[in-house]
Amino acid sequence: MFGSTLRRLPLVALLFCSACGRPGGEGAVAVEVAGVARTLTQVELAALPVAQVAHRERTYTGVRLRDLLTELGADASAPLLASAADGYAQALAPEVLGRDDALLAYAVDGGPLPAGEGPLRLVVPGSPGLSLKHLVRLARP
Repeated sequence: MFGSTLRRLPLVALLFCSACGRPGGEGAVAVEVAGVARTLTQVELAALPVAQVAHRERTYTGVRLRDLLTELGADASAPLLASAADGYAQALAPEVLGRDDALLAYAVDGGPLPAGEGPLRLVVPGSPGLSLKHLVRLARP
């Protein structure tokens, strides 16, 4: 439903709210597309293909970045800038965006992310510096 509308619009930025991943499903993801804000609830995120990756002896659950971008109709051949709540940011090359193990995680080891990691976390195993805790924004640089 919501994806068909978003597929026709270019992705400008994804802004993640601080309540995502909290118990009770109160969280949502705000998506800013072509100047129009849209909110994806946890139910809508969970409706996307679920993926799991192992990282530092833990199993993270979430949505592959490439699946999220495909659902939003965004071009994965352009880099994105991932920003954490503390201001730390990393550029994500198209090669990273297309990886099987590049994940927007909302759970770890069968439960929600702990406060020290989430509510959302970017997980890219084997790529130091690309796994960001407290992910708050994905945007074109």
